[in-house]
Amino acid sequence: MGKALWKENAKAQSASWQSFSFYLSLFCCYFLFFYLCNIILYSMKKELGKWLLDVAKYVATAVLISSFLGGLNPKWIMYVAGFLVVTSLLIVGFWLIKKSEKQNK
Repeated sequence: MGKALWKENAKAQSASWQSFSFYLSLFCCYFLFFYLCNIILYSMKKELGKWLLDVAKYVATAVLISSFLGGLNPKWIMYVAGFLVVTSLLIVGFWLIKKSEKQNK
């Protein structure tokens, strides 16, 4: 009887330790992720904004080229999706560049 109780306690302690280590590693991953994102966003805003502007140009070019090649039958879906992606990338890119220039003053 005592041996079975000891095995149950060992399993319970092992399970609680595994859940604790899981939550600890999850917390460390989140902390590291947000810390790195903070460093990148505060130190490299202008470069990230320029990169987003470049990606917006590439997406616009891809939409135009694929519309000439005629790969999709309902072309309005491609135009709407391309417009939304390009517009959102341009807005975020210009916002980051403006914020970077304001921070450097």
